Amino acid sequence: MNPNTTGEREHWHVGKEIPLALIVAIVTQTATGIWWLSSVSSKLDNLSGQVKEMRDERYTRNDAMRDAALVNQMMHDMDRRVTTLEARKK
Repeated sequence: MNPNTTGEREHWHVGKEIPLALIVAIVTQTATGIWWLSSVSSKLDNLSGQVKEMRDERYTRNDAMRDAALVNQMMHDMDRRVTTLEARKK
């Protein structure tokens, strides 16, 4: 700020040429923007949680498929052993 001729500083002030409606509109617009950003943030948090749940579910499904394959392999090995034992008895 530049000092004026009397050596005092000019303080910032709102002039009469700025309508009150403009100030209200800017404050309303700012408040609406903040509200919108908070809703976007909550939606993003919700979607992040859904993605995590889907990832966990997919992991569980993959584990179940691996377990089923392991059980099938074990059953096949047991059937082979039973067949071998039956063949020895004859």
